[in-house]
Amino acid sequence: MVKTFTSLRVLEALLFKKRTVTMKIAKINGDTLVAVGTPKELYPNTKHPKGGPTDDWLLNASCVRTVEHLDFDATTHRSQEVTPYLSDGTVYTRRLFALTSDEIATIAGGFSCTQEYYESDNTL
Repeated sequence: MVKTFTSLRVLEALLFKKRTVTMKIAKINGDTLVAVGTPKELYPNTKHPKGGPTDDWLLNASCVRTVEHLDFDATTHRSQEVTPYLSDGTVYTRRLFALTSDEIATIAGGFSCTQEYYESDNTL
């Protein structure tokens, strides 16, 4: 029996189970980072909507959302988890570092070795 799906969203929901990602927020006092955690950890007696605290609530509580993912080019940079830090009113939990020439060469060398292995394996 073959099922047809009338909605792409239904198909996506069946194929890719959505992970629940808990948003983290940071409490700040002026230019000082006070605490970082989930809304439930920082405010255990406060109930928030399913999508997390609203922008108005965050502003009134002197909180901001943390940035936990940075887009980057993996051929030139690496992302590393760091102690949360405040920069221009935004709290980050990751930092990008430029790869050294040795790291870039290792990545490039690893690719060519994999390619050579694949080609030699196919000739057997």
